[in-house]
Amino acid sequence: MERMERTEMPGVGTRAPNFRLPAAQGSDIALEDYRGKRNVVLWFSKGLF
Repeated sequence: MERMERTEMPGVGTRAPNFRLPAAQGSDIALEDYRGKRNVVLWFSKGLF
């Protein structure tokens, strides 16, 4: 998986870029799998797990 470069904080209402992340169940989940079908919430917590 490629690392993305750090960029500026997106503004409210800005469309998120597509990405793919590992899921807790072991498979990958991509934003494109849900875009236009469901609401998606991203939550990043440093050092929580």
